[in-house]
Amino acid sequence: MATDMDNLAPETDQQARSGRNRLLPFWLRIALVPLALSGAAAAVIHAGSENGIKPLAFTETLESGLNAETRSRLVDAQFRENLATDIKAGREASPTASATLEAAKSVYEVKPLDIGLARTLATGEIAFDDQAQAFEIVKRLVELNRRDAIANMWLVQYYGELGEIAPMLTVFDQTLRTNREIRTTAMPSFVNLLAFPEGRNAIRDLLSNEPIWLPEFWAEFAKNPVALLNAEAFFGQDEGYLKSLDEEYRESIFRGLKDAGLYEALFLLADNSGVAVATAANHSDGFESAKTSDPFGWELTSTGKYVTLVERDGDVLSVDAEPGSFGPVAQRLLRKADNRQLVVKLAEPLEVGGRLEARLICADESRSIIGQAILLEGDLVASGTIDPSSCSFATLTLIAKVDNGRSRVNMRIQTAHLAP
Repeated sequence: MATDMDNLAPETDQQARSGRNRLLPFWLRIALVPLALSGAAAAVIHAGSENGIKPLAFTETLESGLNAETRSRLVDAQFRENLATDIKAGREASPTASATLEAAKSVYEVKPLDIGLARTLATGEIAFDDQAQAFEIVKRLVELNRRDAIANMWLVQYYGELGEIAPMLTVFDQTLRTNREIRTTAMPSFVNLLAFPEGRNAIRDLLSNEPIWLPEFWAEFAKNPVALLNAEAFFGQDEGYLKSLDEEYRESIFRGLKDAGLYEALFLLADNSGVAVATAANHSDGFESAKTSDPFGWELTSTGKYVTLVERDGDVLSVDAEPGSFGPVAQRLLRKADNRQLVVKLAEPLEVGGRLEARLICADESRSIIGQAILLEGDLVASGTIDPSSCSFATLTLIAKVDNGRSRVNMRIQTAHLAP
């Protein structure tokens, strides 16, 4: 058996590999070591659907009654079960149990071309004595069978430990294309590689081929802290790239940046990509950008007491409120810039019993109120001075109130904006 396995592993110069310029510093290589665990878990824990066999204890009587193919599948199931146990316990993979290895060797003598058996022996035994030889074996096996998720993810982790991001991403891409479970489970680890310049460049190249895992990638990007923190670096290399994305993907990224409080990157990317709503967020006085999918537009709120909607022409925000109503009806994120005034204007004077307040609040941890304008019954326009605070972005919130014992009030708001 040793001879057959040796034929799969040509000689390699490990020292030459370690000396390549593309290797990351030691601390970065260490940071990548656990990268593949979640993906390997997906490949292992869901293994039952791949071979239909549950792991059993090996006995001489059991083995003698099974043909080579069934024994091979049984060994594979047991190997996956052992690996799953290590992962669930939070341990790095340990040498495969001796009973499993003996069974694998026994079947391998009959089926020397069985890729699953060769992978079990390479990653479950040889890797703990000679990782370089195991690498060459697994690399050859992956060339023969690109769908073996465990072999693929073993290579991903091997490259990660060396800090070789480019080949790691190539194998990762191959695994994502061929394994639906890993596309879901390991995508966070894949997206985390955007933290590295080499990772960003390689992923950009992979995305240009429109891989099957594209939807999962952008869904993870929009909520992944590492991706959002590096969004400016990722998209900044090509201002047209973000604009070329499907609107669904682009808006989810903007929404993720907004939810994460990364407002500088949000507005910068929107401006650079030439997205129309970015201009609306900075300069529009009306309510034409009030869409739930638009992170730059007005976010409307309705309750059992009042209903808020944008009138058909988009120029007026209408609030129909019952007596006793009180609460925010609309809010919007704005860049404060050099503006000094907060202005609110109604399409018609405010009805009796109504009150409308516009409140400008710093979009930072302080949540300081830096501007306020209040309209009472009969008012048409109100303005307030903006405090020249240090915050660059603020939330403009409109708050409606109707006194108890009054009639219903309809507030038709024509504009709410910041002015020089």
